[in-house]
Parts: sequence; structure tokens; C-alpha cells
Amino acid sequence: MKTIRNIIVIIIIVLGAMCLAHAQEKTTISVFQDAKLLVAGDNKGNKALTPNIITRLNMQGNQQKWGYMTVFPEFEYAQLKGGNYIRYSANLGYTFNKLVIKNTEAGAFAGWGWIDRENFTYHSWSFSGVVNYKISNAFKICSMVQITQRNDLEIPVFRTSGFVGLEISIY
Repeated sequence: MKTIRNIIVIIIIVLGAMCLAHAQEKTTISVFQDAKLLVAGDNKGNKALTPNIITRLNMQGNQQKWGYMTVFPEFEYAQLKGGNYIRYSANLGYTFNKLVIKNTEAGAFAGWGWIDRENFTYHSWSFSGVVNYKISNAFKICSMVQITQRNDLEIPVFRTSGFVGLEISIY
């Protein structure tokens, strides 16, 4: 039942975002993987190649002097040793694309959502910084640092993770 609810929520978010996409200058999809869990695992029992994937539907505002506003729904899924971790959030931020290094962008974002874990739901804040390198008008290589409020843990804390990923233009 919970899986069906998760699928319905994702469909609603994507359809709603697609309806709003025509008001945006550009829409992209980003996919990230936690770099540490990909390469080395961690000291919590998760081995290398542990999936921890974040997907975003980025809706970019109109170009301004230094960059553009970005809003996006975000979905994170991880197969952690203590049970699957699922996080949904809505995010807002600004991306600077008029930097000294050509084809490079840097953005800062804040988001609020919830974590589903072990049949409980927890509210959660997240903050992220992204650096993108533009390969073409439709494709970027990305790196991200994210700080997430982990209220699902026995002692709630903010956890920092590093991710690598790709961004592909869809509109």
C-alpha cells in the first residue's frame, strides 16, 4: 500500500510540474548518486555500490543579470542497511551562470519535505549547493553537497552527503 502511495505522489508531482513547465525558460531532469556510497560505502554497514539516488525536475526561471531562479520537486531513494530511505521535498534556489569559468554554474537551494522510513513519516529540511559543468545546451555534469535534517534517526541530526550526477534538458 505504501508503495502505491509513493508512486501516486511521484506521478502527481511530475504531472503538476509539467503543467507549470510552460511558464519556465527551461526544464531539466537531474539524477545524482551519493559518491561515498558508490565508491567506498560507509561505517554504518553500507557497502560500495549502495544505491542512494536523488532525482530532481528542475524548472528554471528567466535569465537575470547573474543567473536564474530554480524550483524543483526532489525524490531520494536509498537502500540502507537499516531499511529503505525515501525522501520527498519541494525546493527553491538560485543558480549563478555568469561565472569566471566558462560553461560553469553554481547554485544554492533550500527545501522542505518528508522522509518515509520504517513505516513512519518525518518532516525534514535540506540545503544543497551544486556545481555544474555544461557539456552542451542539453547536458551537464554535476556535483552536489547536501545537508539534510534526519529526523528519522534515533538522535535527530543534520547529515552532509556528496553526490555526483547528470542534468539533461527536457524542454
